[in-house]
Amino acid sequence: MSRPRAPSSPADSTARPRHWRRGAARLLTLMLMSGIAIALAVLSTQHAPSLDLSEAGRNSLHAQSLRLLSLLDRPVQVIGFARPHSPTARAMRQLTERYTRHSSHIQPRIVDPAQDPLLARSLNIKALGELWLLTETRRERVEALDEAAMSNALFRLLADERRVSAVLTGHGEPEIDGQARDALSAFFARATELGHTVRPLSLATGQKVPEDVDLLVLLPLRQPLLAHEQRAIQRYVEDGGNLLWLAEPGQVPGEHDGLHGLSRDLGLSFEDGVIIDPTSRVQGRPTPEFIVVSEYARHALFEDFSSNTVFVSSAAISWQAAPGWRVKGVASSALRSWLERGPLDRAVRFDAGQDLAGPLDLMVSLERQRPARQGEVASTQRVIACADVDFLSNAYLGLAANSALADRLLRWLSETDARLPIERIGATDLDFDPTNRERALVALGAPIALPLLMLLCATWLWRRQRR
Repeated sequence: MSRPRAPSSPADSTARPRHWRRGAARLLTLMLMSGIAIALAVLSTQHAPSLDLSEAGRNSLHAQSLRLLSLLDRPVQVIGFARPHSPTARAMRQLTERYTRHSSHIQPRIVDPAQDPLLARSLNIKALGELWLLTETRRERVEALDEAAMSNALFRLLADERRVSAVLTGHGEPEIDGQARDALSAFFARATELGHTVRPLSLATGQKVPEDVDLLVLLPLRQPLLAHEQRAIQRYVEDGGNLLWLAEPGQVPGEHDGLHGLSRDLGLSFEDGVIIDPTSRVQGRPTPEFIVVSEYARHALFEDFSSNTVFVSSAAISWQAAPGWRVKGVASSALRSWLERGPLDRAVRFDAGQDLAGPLDLMVSLERQRPARQGEVASTQRVIACADVDFLSNAYLGLAANSALADRLLRWLSETDARLPIERIGATDLDFDPTNRERALVALGAPIALPLLMLLCATWLWRRQRR
């Protein structure tokens, strides 16, 4: 016989609706929070808001960079060569993201050279970590992973003004468009990419250097200049023309080739012979005739540049500043090097009575104030003399950082090395130099005091709930 069910109390009848109301409220809250999260996720795919809380605004772009991005009217590929998940790739993405927030023309991607060797070879990539900007006709290398380097590379890439570089020919100079190892076609192809119009120049018929020439290039001569050619070159320099003067051992400028007058005007003397560096090693083997330069003079040509360059069978330059000129040796051989003036078909050693002891200048810069013409602003005339031409040849342009040095020479001599006034800002808000007392506090607090504090809090909460 079943027992009669006890009637429900009024408390039970009121508790049940209250329970359902609480469940419904929780469900509505969950649905509301989920809706907000979904809406934020959708908005985040359409917009990329960011807030820079660093002290100096290091994660935002300067006004100059924003102005530069506003002038973009064509796509710019930003290609970083790195392993996809490496810290370098992460740094590249963080840098390029600051630009993609403000311009859809910036198109970044990370490339593993092992996966795309053809692209790496076309840009002469020698190591991971290089960042390049490319348009359909131009390309520029970003020299460091920061805003200053990135914006300046973009600034150079967008420069529309072309420069005329004239190369003196007709005297047995190295070929400027050949494919031989000692030709200079790769160097002048790079000049074209940097905005130069490269053209051969013959002065044999008696004309002067054209007025539209921005840079005159003198290569090692195998036949002497005619008298009127000498005068034309000297007049070009007297009138303020920029000059790149390249020599090599056995063909240094002097009385025999008609360039002694120019040497005298500039206060330069090319010392014949080959610089020997007994400490030099290239690709792991002794190479005494290869001069590896890793330190440079303080000069605009080498600003933010610390890579090794390699000069091959170089002569030396001595100088005495001519009136009005500022002269500086910008690249020199090592302390233990010397200029070998004897034959190289035997074991060489330094002969105090014959050879010149190092360090020896193998590249010299000259500057002077160019006289202002009517309606023009005064500017600086620029000359580079180098006792080696092989470092720019097809055989050695890709060695070490020679190609980067070639870019800098072309920019500086053509006066296209202007930089945006963007300062590299340090992370001053991240500086932390604790005292000994603060160091002890951190050392004891993190592994001991903090866990004890958490244990005490947990014990207090447990005892409170038990009551």
